[in-house]
Amino acid sequence: MLQAVEYKPVPLKTGEDEDYMLALKQEMRGTMKRLPSHIPLCEKKAVVKKKPKETSKEKEELLTKLDELEKKDEGEDEETEGKKPEEGEEEEEEMEGQEYDEEELEEENDYINSYFEDGDDYGACSDDNMDEATY
Repeated sequence: MLQAVEYKPVPLKTGEDEDYMLALKQEMRGTMKRLPSHIPLCEKKAVVKKKPKETSKEKEELLTKLDELEKKDEGEDEETEGKKPEEGEEEEEEMEGQEYDEEELEEENDYINSYFEDGDDYGACSDDNMDEATY
């Protein structure tokens, strides 16, 4: 079955020095395994396959529930269309519109409207862009 080996392995050295080195090596392996940096291998868990659910009954139930909800929503929409908005509601809608306009203006830029109103001309006499030599 196996092919014959042309070269034979070298016999192991025996003696007190080799026994000491073997014991030292085994002790070192043990201490390395006890260190917190050593992470033991996890056992592989068996794969659990899920069984397919019977969905035909569930689909029928969902469709009937959806139809019922649509009918309820249509009835509620008709009721809200028949109502006239009250005066308080109209004022709230106007206030919301004004707040939206202010927010829209603020979003156009990141600066406050009064940022340059103190007479600061940015760029004309700015001290930040001094090209002259200072002595």
